[in-house]
Amino acid sequence: MTKYEAHACLDRHDFSRYRQLLDVGGNSGEFAAQICARHLQLQATVLDLPVVCQVGQAHLRGRPEAARIRFLAGDARTDPWPESIDVITFKSVLHDWPDDEAMLLLTRARGALRPGGTLVIFERTRMPLADGPLPYSATPMLLFARSFRDEAWYRSRFNELGFTNARTQHVTLDTPFMIVEASAPG
Repeated sequence: MTKYEAHACLDRHDFSRYRQLLDVGGNSGEFAAQICARHLQLQATVLDLPVVCQVGQAHLRGRPEAARIRFLAGDARTDPWPESIDVITFKSVLHDWPDDEAMLLLTRARGALRPGGTLVIFERTRMPLADGPLPYSATPMLLFARSFRDEAWYRSRFNELGFTNARTQHVTLDTPFMIVEASAPG
């Protein structure tokens, strides 16, 4: 799905000012690859589980931007992260985790960002279940409907962690998405 969803974030967030990107839970590397394809100055690291990294390396094989993307196999909750990163992205990852684990990942992101670095979260937001029938295409997302968070949840966690300049953009694709971004203290 990232192949078709990524443009919505890339069209709304300017990645041109960064040199080092860390995509946490980056799966196939598609999100990082699309960002790198648009921004030739960018070097990216995708942090995901070992088997997922193998799938990602195979997925990107032969693509020009693959030379600027490395896969770091590990558990984002416990293994070391690269440090002094310009921008950290979470694309459709945090909804997979309960609140305490999601907060742990945000805390680790803050620690890995350089002072003033940027955190970008591109996630589905709460689905308007009470507004009437959803399109049939949204049916697979109902499995996760109760785990999608709203903007207020992220802003509250940003405040706890000392992030500044929080900003949210809402985007409607197959379901409602949001881009929540903030700057690391510093």
